[in-house]
Amino acid sequence: MRNKGFYIKSVIATGDGMILSRVDFRRGCNLLFGPSEMGKSSVFSVIDYLLGKKENPKEVKEGEGYHTFYMEYVTCSDSVTHTVRRYLNDNQVLVKDCAY
Repeated sequence: MRNKGFYIKSVIATGDGMILSRVDFRRGCNLLFGPSEMGKSSVFSVIDYLLGKKENPKEVKEGEGYHTFYMEYVTCSDSVTHTVRRYLNDNQVLVKDCAY
């Protein structure tokens, strides 16, 4: 039986004049770890937002200036990479069959 799910390949945040911020994942179990207040919960908040949550992602001081978020995900059945894009304060979620 083929796996018909997907896995997240990366989560990316961009903004005018900002350094691209990117977290990469691998297929299988991934672990985010580190001291408190280092952004682990923010990554999950951005993933929730990209998956359709109505509220903006968790606001953090280091995140000021970022306004566009991307998530690359790969479908397990055909290994195709798709990219989700969403702007802050925008309920429209755009999905394309391409890598970031």
